[in-house]
Amino acid sequence: MGNVAEISSRNMSELVDAKRLADYLHFDVSVVRKLAKQNMIPALRIRNGNRDFCRFRIADVEEALKNGWQAESVVSAGDNRAG
Repeated sequence: MGNVAEISSRNMSELVDAKRLADYLHFDVSVVRKLAKQNMIPALRIRNGNRDFCRFRIADVEEALKNGWQAESVVSAGDNRAG
């Protein structure tokens, strides 16, 4: 698992982690996490004890992209790194 080629229309509604979504979108995983944190892409937030993490439905993210989410958001989200 984890190969972008394995993501087909049949499993587009399955939940994937940030790494797998980043691979699919050709983004850095830190950008995907930042976009989710800023509510710029739809994410299911899951709490497991003291740890929070997100899962994504590729179909939901693609729908958000089609409905006006702009590519400039990726640039601005990625530019706010400390350093």
